[in-house]
Amino acid sequence: MAKLTKSRLGQLRIVNNHDFAENDQPVITYISDVGRGGRGRGWEVWMRNRRIDAKGAWYDNGAMTFRGASKAEQFELAKAWATERYGVKEWARTPFGSWMDAEFVKKRMAALAELDTSSRTQGRTKESAA
Repeated sequence: MAKLTKSRLGQLRIVNNHDFAENDQPVITYISDVGRGGRGRGWEVWMRNRRIDAKGAWYDNGAMTFRGASKAEQFELAKAWATERYGVKEWARTPFGSWMDAEFVKKRMAALAELDTSSRTQGRTKESAA
């Protein structure tokens, strides 16, 4: 089984953390300062199609944000908050650099690897039929 690289995931139409995640999956992402009028750098916890911080600023798009001087300290705060709220036992990094439930990442990568294998097999079948 070939390693699923970002390029290979892109061929499967998985091009970012939003595509990689599922609706009920908390994601921790580092946001660098986005420039003029930006939000400032920090960590944010978010989910697809869901506002998890209804009282947050409009520019945080419903994400719970953790900003401060220390990137590592803010990451630990974001992890602790998301762990308490969503019951995640262990975090793992995704191919796109964010953090999600380790069990979910393992299962998702296995499912995508299987999809990748079947799409390669189908491609070979089509070529040999031609």
